[in-house]
Amino acid sequence: MFSVIRKFTDAGITCGVNIDPILPFITDSEEEIDAILESCNRSGVGYVFGALLRLRAYIWERMQIILKLLGINESIEVYKKEFIGLQNH
Repeated sequence: MFSVIRKFTDAGITCGVNIDPILPFITDSEEEIDAILESCNRSGVGYVFGALLRLRAYIWERMQIILKLLGINESIEVYKKEFIGLQNH
């Protein structure tokens, strides 16, 4: 992906990258973000956007499956409390 961006920036086209959504416990580590930003920097990206996950109720069932498949079951309670207000569900 960044090789394509590099072709555009080399041609004088300003490019930006949108990191959205940043997923808590999945893509929010300092290492993950630093790696993306470093790739952006090497590719000549002019700006970077980012936003945390806005977890809507209809996505919650799928997110639970993803968290379980990734083996981070303990994060489900944090998601319930911090992101969707489902402490008692």
